Amino acid sequence: MCRASFLACFACRNAVVTAEHLPSLLDLLAELEHRWSGTKRDQWWHRYGHVWLSITEDILPTFTPAEVDQARSGADGSAATLLDLLEGPGETA
Repeated sequence: MCRASFLACFACRNAVVTAEHLPSLLDLLAELEHRWSGTKRDQWWHRYGHVWLSITEDILPTFTPAEVDQARSGADGSAATLLDLLEGPGETA
């Protein structure tokens, strides 16, 4: 079992993404894009750039537009809370 942060999964060659993951990934993508406006650019790229690139360039293109559209309805907005937990208390995004 891997004990790394889930953000590290995006750089792992062993990671497997299925359609079941799409709602959470789309939610995460929306949260990353939301944090773009409230974070210094170099800080955002250091923290989230590899994840954003993995989702937009590597993962989403492997699914059909219909699969992505269907997954959008399953996003629950939990990515903000999860990222806040990863950032730790007292830190800002």
